[in-house]
Amino acid sequence: MVILSDGDDNQSRYTRDQALEMAQKADVVIYTISTNISGQELDGDKILRYFAQETGGQVFFPFKASDLNQSFENIANELRHQIHRGLPARAAQDRRTLSNPGY
Repeated sequence: MVILSDGDDNQSRYTRDQALEMAQKADVVIYTISTNISGQELDGDKILRYFAQETGGQVFFPFKASDLNQSFENIANELRHQIHRGLPARAAQDRRTLSNPGY
């Protein structure tokens, strides 16, 4: 799943923890792209980072709209590599974590 957002909560139906739990139960890997262009990490960015880290995805912080394409290209490359290795997304993340405890 790719989420393009500022990370702020705008009348969500579910809490952050409930959403994360649902994603984890469904074995969904979340890639997040922040729309924050301030150059400072805001609370919403921390939430986007949290969702990506907890599901085995990655977070991207493009500094301007022209950098957005690179974020999507990075996600596409990651998914291609997982498919090439024949691993489901979650299994690939688990393998990275085991081989690199600081991941």
